[in-house]
Amino acid sequence: MGIAHTPYSYNLLRNEDGLIDGLTICNLVKIARFHALLTGSSCIIMSFPDGKILYKSEKLLFLDEITGKDKQRDCENPYWEYVQEKTLNKLLKLRTEFLHYSRKMDIRKDELYYSSTDYPIILKGKEFYINQKFVPMAIDSERKIQIGMLVYSTSKREKMESCIVNECGNFLKYDFETEEYEDFNPKANLTKTEKVILGRMKKGLSNDAIANNLNISAYTVKAHKRNIFKKLNVRNTTEALAIADRYNLLSRGG
Repeated sequence: MGIAHTPYSYNLLRNEDGLIDGLTICNLVKIARFHALLTGSSCIIMSFPDGKILYKSEKLLFLDEITGKDKQRDCENPYWEYVQEKTLNKLLKLRTEFLHYSRKMDIRKDELYYSSTDYPIILKGKEFYINQKFVPMAIDSERKIQIGMLVYSTSKREKMESCIVNECGNFLKYDFETEEYEDFNPKANLTKTEKVILGRMKKGLSNDAIANNLNISAYTVKAHKRNIFKKLNVRNTTEALAIADRYNLLSRGG
């Protein structure tokens, strides 16, 4: 069985048992460690056929806050241990739908894509949201994910959200009610004012400069930026501008 590789797994090999070789796993672990170091996030590399965690960051973000009273359940994903039952069920259904969608991807073109999901965990009796991004690192010839990397960071969300972004220009948003992915157009989702502010952000203007330029308050600018981040499913200006460039959100000016 052959392997379609991404730039993350260009040296991918399989032995007679159909398993990823140890050297490749070692290389993938190095990538995860570098990514965690550069982004200040936590990384987990998981084998999907057996649900085994091949690597996880030495210190997992947020989980230092665990107390003896925090509820745990038996999950392969350490973060899923601290979600409520109803949330866990939603995440499991989301994963099933994502794996189904991933098999539709055209692996012959080495198409890169990732999923981004925000969901709550309970620590010290309080609920707060984290962001989980997932990128396939090894896919077999039957389009099944063999190895993937999960990246965890802080989230400013106040409700569960999930989407898939790929380099071919598709942006799919998951509906937790219908339990299906739907086409999502970031450009149509932004208001005219938000597009203008996004354009000023691309020019490197500060909040105060944008406020003076548009004759509005800096507080209003911050409110618009928060809305932009939520609508584009990003955490900061850098990620927002990356989405803007990818989907030509400012092609008509801004």
